[in-house]
Amino acid sequence: MTGGDRPPLKPRAKGTAMKTISRHHKQGPFHLTRRGLLQAAGAAGILAGSAPFVRAQDGSGAPLLRIGAGQAASWVRNFNPLVPDSLFPTQYAIHEPMLVFSTATGKTTPWLATGWGFSDDGKRLTFTLRDGVKWSDGQPFTARDVAFTLNLLKKNPGLSGSGGIRGVMDTMTGAAATDDHTCTVDFSRAFTPALYAIGQQSIVPEHVWKDVADPVTFANDNPVGTGPFTQVTVFKPQYWELHRNPNYWQAGKPGIEGLAFPSYASNDAGTLGLINGDFEWMQLFIPDVANTFVARNPDHFRYWYPLIGEMVMLYANTAKKPLDDIVLRKAIGMGVNRQQICTVAVYDYTRPADATGMSDLYAQWKDPGVVEAGKDLVSHDPAKANAMLDAAGYARDGDVRKAPDGTPLEFELVMPSGWSDWVQAGQIIAQNLKEIGIRVKLRGVEVTAWYDATYKGAFQLSLGSTSINPTPYDHFQSLMSGKVSRPVGEVAAVNWHRYGSPKIDGLLETFAATADEAQQKGLAREMQQAFLDEWPAIPLYPGPQWGECSTAKFKGFPSADAPYALLGPSIASEALLVLTALTPA
Repeated sequence: MTGGDRPPLKPRAKGTAMKTISRHHKQGPFHLTRRGLLQAAGAAGILAGSAPFVRAQDGSGAPLLRIGAGQAASWVRNFNPLVPDSLFPTQYAIHEPMLVFSTATGKTTPWLATGWGFSDDGKRLTFTLRDGVKWSDGQPFTARDVAFTLNLLKKNPGLSGSGGIRGVMDTMTGAAATDDHTCTVDFSRAFTPALYAIGQQSIVPEHVWKDVADPVTFANDNPVGTGPFTQVTVFKPQYWELHRNPNYWQAGKPGIEGLAFPSYASNDAGTLGLINGDFEWMQLFIPDVANTFVARNPDHFRYWYPLIGEMVMLYANTAKKPLDDIVLRKAIGMGVNRQQICTVAVYDYTRPADATGMSDLYAQWKDPGVVEAGKDLVSHDPAKANAMLDAAGYARDGDVRKAPDGTPLEFELVMPSGWSDWVQAGQIIAQNLKEIGIRVKLRGVEVTAWYDATYKGAFQLSLGSTSINPTPYDHFQSLMSGKVSRPVGEVAAVNWHRYGSPKIDGLLETFAATADEAQQKGLAREMQQAFLDEWPAIPLYPGPQWGECSTAKFKGFPSADAPYALLGPSIASEALLVLTALTPA
């Protein structure tokens, strides 16, 4: 296997039709219907798209691209790309990987590496590194930096890395630089999925990190990277700026001076900011986006929501009784009205999940037999769910059932309070499960608190999503592998629900040992059947890949007509494809 293109994993996604549906709910500092949101925008006296350039506050006066890069009431100055909660732009704008995989096209683009390949026995992966790359402080980038990063991750289980690499560490025995431009990675057994996990890992500079006492707590507040934007020139709790790397290796790129990151605390606040021109690039759920957003400035406001994102799941923490009971999880699955969630909470941008638990990203891998066999588990059938619970000894005591040991079926469902689609999905789930004698209390928390709870397994029920990767390997590993599961209290970047399947671990090992696509597809079918049989998590709907932009001041964004990458700014390594394509309009 060498660097270059891969066949697309799915048909090219097109835009999704919208349906106008009125709804009203409260979150954060706003209490708005769609009409209320538009009235609030009008009351602000700002014509959408007419806001002036945000210019650098460092004295240069250069125009900056304003990005909504994640919901937060205030920013914390931490640019460590190796910890579990590290996101864009720390990953992929400041710190780059060796290759970039585009979910939209199925193509792989060489980045810090120009080529790669496995040994005949599949136990050694060799990367050829690009010549002439420098770190932002002017030091040369070499294969030693790659080997150092990988070995650092190996030695520190508290580091999650990026691109699904945590699941590689048990099999990786070590990495070494054989010369300045060659890095070898060795494994205890053949492990072909390691290419994308390691290839998309953000690399850190050895000359900076070798003296760090604790890489898990290291804030890296003045980062040194190879990425297109590395210079933190302004940092305030509600606003910060990231400017061009003066030593970037791609001549003439990036085409814009820098990025600005205003904070926003909720979906409503982000939508209002996008309408008012406070943001030009976001990844955000917007109710009735055609009318709420695009109609405000049809010449420049754009969105693209293909269904090739993560599968949105209801996670039941299997480390907490009685949620370890598959009968209870299956009954919950049949108690949830997915169509109601899709229509009311997600505005018909998507459709109910099938029983494989896989989004359209994996369309070529899906087994129609599993889809058909699992129809009952993803159909809203409270009568069948009630009968199942009755037979399993979950007797009713008034409106609430009790487990055989007498514990009431009362659970707390945690979710980010500012994610309006998930908030309303949670409300629907709670209402649905009343019909089968399960009481659900909703707890909305700030995003960072939600991440902390889910990563540490400190929850009973939580909404969440799956990983995005080129093959189903990481999808099923993150959902069902005991090798990436962690005890409650320990940080786990995946497998929040703490489920371990010996069968899946065996199938994953066989999958990793072959590069034969036909054999891998057969193994993927077995994994889908195992998911159906064991029901470790409850799939709700394939998540649209949210993405919005304004082309008034910057051009080159991806779209359904130019799908070189997904539009959202936080979509894994392919954000680099966008950052290096944008230019002033």
